[in-house]
This record gives sequence, C-alpha cells and structure tokens, in this order.
Amino acid sequence: MFSLERVKECQFSCPLPFMIYSLKLETAFVLVGVLLIAAHALALFKPAPVQAWLRSFPRSRNWGLTLVTIAAVWFFFLVAKMDLGEFTNWRQTVLIATPIAWILTWKYVDEFLAVRALGMIVLLAAEPLLEAAFLRPEPAAQLLRLLVYVWIVFAMFWVGTPYTLRDQIAWITAAEKRWRAAALAGLAYGAVADRFDADFVEVGGLIFWDLEHFRFILSRHGAPDTTKTCSCGPRFIPQDDRLNRNRFSSSRRRPRRSA
Repeated sequence: MFSLERVKECQFSCPLPFMIYSLKLETAFVLVGVLLIAAHALALFKPAPVQAWLRSFPRSRNWGLTLVTIAAVWFFFLVAKMDLGEFTNWRQTVLIATPIAWILTWKYVDEFLAVRALGMIVLLAAEPLLEAAFLRPEPAAQLLRLLVYVWIVFAMFWVGTPYTLRDQIAWITAAEKRWRAAALAGLAYGAVADRFDADFVEVGGLIFWDLEHFRFILSRHGAPDTTKTCSCGPRFIPQDDRLNRNRFSSSRRRPRRSA
C-alpha cells in the first residue's frame, strides 16, 4: 500500500552508498545550535576573558598540538574507512605518512599552528554536516548549508594564510559594539538552528515536502518495486522508468517466426 510516511522514511532514513557518515539532519541542527549558543553566550557574558583567550590563541603551542592531533587522528581513520576510488592503492602509504606528517608539523610548523589546525578541523567537520543536509528538501537545510559553506571559506584562509584569523580577532575585539553585535548574531543563529530539531523538521520542514513534492510523487510513482528493497521496505521507482525498462526488455526479445 502506498504511504507518504513510508516514502519519507525510506527517502531520508536509508543512507546513500557513497555517504561516509550517518549523521541525521536533526542531530546536525542540535549539535550546531548548541555549539553556537554556548560559544556566543560565553562571549556575550564574559567578554574580557574570552577576548584575552582569543588574542593568545593563534600562537598557542598547547592548542596547536591539541588541535593538530585531533585533525591527524580524524584524517587517519577517515582514510582508513572511506572509499578512495582510483587512489585506493595509496591507502597504506597515506596511513603511514599521516603520523610522520603529524610529528613533522608539530616540530617544524609552529608558526600559527593552532590556526592551521583549527582550519583543518573545520574542513573535516564540514563533510558530515553537508552530508546530513544532502538532498534534503526542507528549507531549514539551507540554513545549515549556508553556515557550513561560510565556515569552509574561512577555514581555507586559516590553513593557507593563518595570520588572517589574528587580524579577524583584532578587528572583532577592537570595538565593544562590534563584539556584542557578533555575539548576539551568533546566539540568534544558534537559537534558530537549535529549534530545527526532529519535531520541527517533521512538522515544518515536511510541509514543503508534502505540498511541493508529494503531488509529483503521486503523479509519477506507482506500486512499489519489490526487486529493490532497503531497510525501510520496497523502493518506489517512477512509472516512466518501469515503462522504459519494459520497452528495453521487450525490444531484446527474439521475434517470432512466421508460420
């Protein structure tokens, strides 16, 4: 029996084969919202210690060692797990070179190491967040994509030209009004993102799915194709695809001999 709930469950719960992580969109909203609220609330109510910490962060060796270690371990397990495609033969080489690169980086690249390592972690964290929003039709997913792509742009500058973070910190801490405006903006964005939990996505986000896509599904999808199944049940394939498949299979049949 055709069911909208079954289609939504099958569409959003079964991970695509090329996905690396299995982070749900609702979980991503909660994580990002809590992170933004906690960081910007601390900056708003404790401005003096936070500003002092930010000014010392770019050249901190302790934070540089901690963050570059996290980035190296994350990258190591990512290479060990993910499909490298045509570079699969290089897997063992990269796995051996990763700890060597970690040691050399910690020893010889001590200039703004914390900033470079922070950029690496941001780039690594962008992948699961973008995967969580991949092919999701909810308008709420656009907020997450927008924020992640802004982070990616900043992170690339932090890795390549790490002194830019020092200049950004100096600019944002130069004026109290500028600092408060940035803290309030981060709190507002985090509060909005945190509201997009599972209930909001189901009630608000899927309204877009129901109104804009369900009619299209009903017009093009028929009975479930029992030959293609997943953990949620049979997949639904468009009628046009079934017709094309039938035409293709019928065209390959041998013609009947005339009597």
